[in-house]
Amino acid sequence: MKKNTLLYFATILAVIGIVYSIFAFDKAFPIVNVKITADKNDILQKSDSLTIQYSLLDSGYQSVVRFDTDSRFKNYVELEGGGVEVFQDVVNTGIYSPYTWSVRQYNINEIKECQYVFSPHGEFLGFKVTLADSLPGANIPNPDIDAIINSNSGMKNLLPDLSFYSLIEESSELKEGGRRDHVFTYELNNTGVGEALYRFKIGISGDQ
Repeated sequence: MKKNTLLYFATILAVIGIVYSIFAFDKAFPIVNVKITADKNDILQKSDSLTIQYSLLDSGYQSVVRFDTDSRFKNYVELEGGGVEVFQDVVNTGIYSPYTWSVRQYNINEIKECQYVFSPHGEFLGFKVTLADSLPGANIPNPDIDAIINSNSGMKNLLPDLSFYSLIEESSELKEGGRRDHVFTYELNNTGVGEALYRFKIGISGDQ
Protein backbone atom coordinates (compact mmCIF):
# COMPACT_ATOMS: atom_id res chain seq x y z
CA MET A 1 0.00 0.00 0.00
CA LYS A 2 2.81 2.35 0.91
CA LYS A 3 4.58 1.63 -2.36
CA ASN A 4 1.40 2.30 -4.32
CA THR A 5 0.95 5.64 -2.53
CA LEU A 6 4.52 6.71 -3.32
CA LEU A 7 4.05 5.66 -6.93
CA TYR A 8 0.80 7.65 -7.08
CA PHE A 9 2.46 10.85 -5.81
CA ALA A 10 5.47 10.33 -8.08
CA THR A 11 3.14 10.05 -11.06
CA ILE A 12 1.32 13.26 -10.09
CA LEU A 13 4.62 15.13 -9.70
CA ALA A 14 5.80 13.85 -13.06
CA VAL A 15 2.61 15.03 -14.76
CA ILE A 16 2.88 18.45 -13.09
CA GLY A 17 6.50 18.69 -14.22
CA ILE A 18 5.60 17.85 -17.81
CA VAL A 19 2.76 20.39 -17.89
CA TYR A 20 4.99 23.09 -16.38
CA SER A 21 7.75 22.35 -18.89
CA ILE A 22 5.33 22.73 -21.78
CA PHE A 23 4.12 26.16 -20.66
CA ALA A 24 7.46 27.45 -19.32
CA PHE A 25 9.73 26.16 -22.09
CA ASP A 26 9.72 29.41 -24.07
CA LYS A 27 10.76 31.39 -21.00
CA ALA A 28 13.38 28.94 -19.80
CA PHE A 29 14.78 28.32 -23.29
CA PRO A 30 13.80 31.29 -25.49
CA ILE A 31 13.76 30.57 -29.21
CA VAL A 32 14.72 33.16 -31.82
CA ASN A 33 12.95 32.97 -35.16
CA VAL A 34 15.42 33.29 -38.06
CA LYS A 35 14.26 33.02 -41.66
CA ILE A 36 16.95 31.58 -43.93
CA THR A 37 15.91 32.01 -47.54
CA ALA A 38 19.35 31.64 -49.18
CA ASP A 39 21.08 28.29 -49.29
CA LYS A 40 24.72 27.28 -49.64
CA ASN A 41 24.61 27.21 -53.44
CA ASP A 42 23.09 30.70 -53.60
CA ILE A 43 25.86 32.08 -51.40
CA LEU A 44 28.64 30.38 -53.35
CA GLN A 45 27.24 31.74 -56.60
CA LYS A 46 27.06 35.29 -55.23
CA SER A 47 30.60 35.21 -53.85
CA ASP A 48 31.98 33.71 -57.07
CA SER A 49 30.31 36.47 -59.08
CA LEU A 50 31.93 39.17 -56.95
CA THR A 51 35.37 37.59 -57.09
CA ILE A 52 35.20 37.31 -60.87
CA GLN A 53 33.69 40.78 -61.34
CA TYR A 54 36.46 42.51 -59.37
CA SER A 55 39.26 40.09 -60.38
CA LEU A 56 40.16 39.44 -56.76
CA LEU A 57 41.69 35.96 -57.08
CA ASP A 58 43.30 33.80 -59.74
CA SER A 59 41.15 31.01 -61.14
CA GLY A 60 41.16 27.62 -59.46
CA TYR A 61 40.52 28.92 -55.95
CA GLN A 62 38.69 26.86 -53.37
CA SER A 63 35.67 27.98 -51.34
CA VAL A 64 34.43 27.17 -47.86
CA VAL A 65 30.99 28.34 -46.74
CA ARG A 66 29.35 28.17 -43.33
CA PHE A 67 26.48 29.67 -41.37
CA ASP A 68 27.66 31.72 -38.39
CA THR A 69 26.18 33.30 -35.28
CA ASP A 70 27.56 36.40 -33.59
CA SER A 71 27.37 34.76 -30.16
CA ARG A 72 29.06 37.66 -28.41
CA PHE A 73 26.42 40.12 -29.62
CA LYS A 74 23.60 37.65 -28.98
CA ASN A 75 24.71 36.98 -25.41
CA TYR A 76 25.14 40.68 -24.67
CA VAL A 77 21.69 41.64 -25.95
CA GLU A 78 19.93 38.76 -24.22
CA LEU A 79 21.69 39.31 -20.89
CA GLU A 80 22.28 43.08 -20.76
CA GLY A 81 20.73 44.75 -23.79
CA GLY A 82 17.03 44.15 -23.23
CA GLY A 83 16.51 40.42 -23.53
CA VAL A 84 15.39 38.00 -26.19
CA GLU A 85 12.61 40.30 -27.41
CA VAL A 86 15.13 43.02 -28.27
CA PHE A 87 17.39 40.50 -29.98
CA GLN A 88 14.46 39.20 -32.02
CA ASP A 89 13.63 42.79 -33.01
CA VAL A 90 17.20 43.28 -34.27
CA VAL A 91 16.87 40.12 -36.36
CA ASN A 92 13.47 41.18 -37.71
CA THR A 93 14.43 44.74 -38.66
CA GLY A 94 17.70 43.70 -40.31
CA ILE A 95 19.54 46.73 -38.94
CA TYR A 96 22.26 44.26 -38.02
CA SER A 97 22.55 40.60 -38.92
CA PRO A 98 23.81 38.45 -36.02
CA TYR A 99 23.24 35.40 -38.23
CA THR A 100 25.31 35.31 -41.41
CA TRP A 101 26.57 33.20 -44.23
CA SER A 102 30.35 33.50 -44.51
CA VAL A 103 32.55 32.41 -47.41
CA ARG A 104 36.32 31.99 -47.52
CA GLN A 105 38.01 31.76 -50.92
CA TYR A 106 41.67 30.86 -51.24
CA ASN A 107 44.33 29.25 -53.37
CA ILE A 108 46.53 26.63 -51.73
CA ASN A 109 49.97 27.90 -50.66
CA GLU A 110 48.95 31.54 -51.19
CA ILE A 111 48.42 34.16 -48.49
CA LYS A 112 45.95 36.19 -50.51
CA GLU A 113 42.35 35.21 -49.82
CA CYS A 114 38.83 36.66 -49.87
CA GLN A 115 36.16 36.52 -47.21
CA TYR A 116 32.53 37.44 -47.82
CA VAL A 117 29.61 37.90 -45.45
CA PHE A 118 25.94 37.63 -46.44
CA SER A 119 22.67 37.82 -44.53
CA PRO A 120 20.44 34.73 -44.13
CA HIS A 121 18.53 36.08 -47.15
CA GLY A 122 21.68 36.30 -49.27
CA GLU A 123 22.09 40.08 -49.01
CA PHE A 124 25.72 41.18 -49.37
CA LEU A 125 27.03 42.59 -46.07
CA GLY A 126 30.77 42.90 -46.49
CA PHE A 127 34.05 41.42 -47.65
CA LYS A 128 37.74 41.37 -46.83
CA VAL A 129 40.77 40.67 -49.00
CA THR A 130 43.87 39.51 -47.13
CA LEU A 131 47.20 40.39 -48.74
CA ALA A 132 50.75 39.35 -47.91
CA ASP A 133 52.63 41.94 -45.85
CA SER A 134 55.51 41.64 -48.31
CA LEU A 135 53.34 42.70 -51.25
CA PRO A 136 54.51 46.16 -52.41
CA GLY A 137 52.14 49.07 -52.81
CA ALA A 138 51.66 52.79 -52.37
CA ASN A 139 52.63 54.53 -49.14
CA ILE A 140 50.04 57.28 -48.74
CA PRO A 141 50.18 58.89 -45.28
CA ASN A 142 46.78 60.61 -45.37
CA PRO A 143 44.48 59.24 -48.06
CA ASP A 144 41.20 61.00 -48.82
CA ILE A 145 38.77 58.16 -48.16
CA ASP A 146 35.79 60.03 -49.65
CA ALA A 147 37.70 60.71 -52.87
CA ILE A 148 38.78 57.07 -53.11
CA ILE A 149 35.21 55.85 -52.64
CA ASN A 150 33.71 58.31 -55.12
CA SER A 151 36.33 57.50 -57.76
CA ASN A 152 35.61 53.78 -57.52
CA SER A 153 32.00 53.08 -58.47
CA GLY A 154 32.44 49.36 -57.84
CA MET A 155 33.57 49.96 -54.27
CA LYS A 156 30.86 52.55 -53.67
CA ASN A 157 28.15 50.11 -54.74
CA LEU A 158 29.30 47.63 -52.09
CA LEU A 159 29.10 50.11 -49.22
CA PRO A 160 26.07 51.17 -47.16
CA ASP A 161 24.83 54.75 -47.39
CA LEU A 162 27.56 56.64 -45.53
CA SER A 163 25.25 59.59 -44.87
CA PHE A 164 23.85 57.56 -41.96
CA TYR A 165 27.31 56.98 -40.48
CA SER A 166 30.05 59.03 -38.85
CA LEU A 167 33.76 58.42 -39.29
CA ILE A 168 35.05 57.91 -35.74
CA GLU A 169 38.52 56.43 -36.12
CA GLU A 170 41.41 56.12 -38.56
CA SER A 171 44.53 53.98 -38.29
CA SER A 172 47.35 52.89 -40.57
CA GLU A 173 50.19 50.38 -40.65
CA LEU A 174 53.30 50.33 -42.81
CA LYS A 175 53.87 46.81 -44.13
CA GLU A 176 57.28 45.25 -44.74
CA GLY A 177 56.84 45.55 -48.50
CA GLY A 178 56.55 49.33 -48.21
CA ARG A 179 52.77 49.39 -48.58
CA ARG A 180 50.75 51.42 -46.10
CA ASP A 181 47.37 49.96 -45.18
CA HIS A 182 44.62 52.09 -43.65
CA VAL A 183 41.47 51.24 -41.69
CA PHE A 184 38.55 53.68 -41.37
CA THR A 185 35.91 52.91 -38.73
CA TYR A 186 32.35 54.20 -39.15
CA GLU A 187 29.54 54.24 -36.60
CA LEU A 188 25.81 54.24 -37.32
CA ASN A 189 24.32 57.50 -36.07
CA ASN A 190 22.01 57.46 -33.04
CA THR A 191 21.41 53.72 -33.15
CA GLY A 192 22.48 50.87 -30.92
CA VAL A 193 21.43 48.29 -28.36
CA GLY A 194 22.28 49.29 -24.82
CA GLU A 195 25.94 50.26 -24.91
CA ALA A 196 26.57 48.28 -28.09
CA LEU A 197 26.91 50.46 -31.20
CA TYR A 198 26.78 49.42 -34.84
CA ARG A 199 30.07 49.91 -36.66
CA PHE A 200 31.78 48.80 -39.83
CA LYS A 201 35.27 49.26 -41.28
CA ILE A 202 36.68 50.20 -44.66
CA GLY A 203 40.20 49.00 -45.37
CA ILE A 204 42.55 50.52 -47.95
CA SER A 205 45.69 48.66 -49.03
CA GLY A 206 48.11 51.14 -50.53
CA ASP A 207 45.93 53.07 -52.95
CA GLN A 208 43.26 50.39 -53.44
